[in-house]
Amino acid sequence: MEARAIARHVRVSPRKARIVADLVRGKSIELAIETLRYSSKAVSVPIRKTLESAMHNLADRFEHPVEPHDMAIKEIFVDEGRTMYRIRPRAQGRAFRIRKRSSHITVTVEFTGEEPGEAAGGKTEKKASKKTAGKKTAAKKTAARKTTPKKSAPKRAAAKKPAGGRKKPAAKKTEK
Repeated sequence: MEARAIARHVRVSPRKARIVADLVRGKSIELAIETLRYSSKAVSVPIRKTLESAMHNLADRFEHPVEPHDMAIKEIFVDEGRTMYRIRPRAQGRAFRIRKRSSHITVTVEFTGEEPGEAAGGKTEKKASKKTAGKKTAAKKTAARKTTPKKSAPKRAAAKKPAGGRKKPAAKKTEK
């Protein structure tokens, strides 16, 4: 089961926000919150708030309490929001544009623990069989690649260039 939260029009550049989002992608909620709490980047505060909101959204879907160590970040991404344009006066009557960028932060959280009504080995057996099936096909592909003969590139004779580089035209002789 999963839940998500979106923070829109956060006044930070998407480029700066993506740096922090890459730090916590795929981690457990506990580890991600600690990483964001002690990060020196200013954008870590809105990302942490969005992450906590997604965590609480997931907890509301369950009838029993859910701990943060039973959740993980499934996906986190930062999209570009609206850009506000301002004018900066410059010399000789010119005006330069200032772009004040904003971003939309989306966090999706998934439940990784075992639900009370679920059988102990139900999901893990399916995941294991899918992984082994994927490995078999990958092994077949590599075996097929090894059996095909590789074509060698034709050898070309290197054309010799004159040592002096480009030849200069001969000087014209004039008679007096």
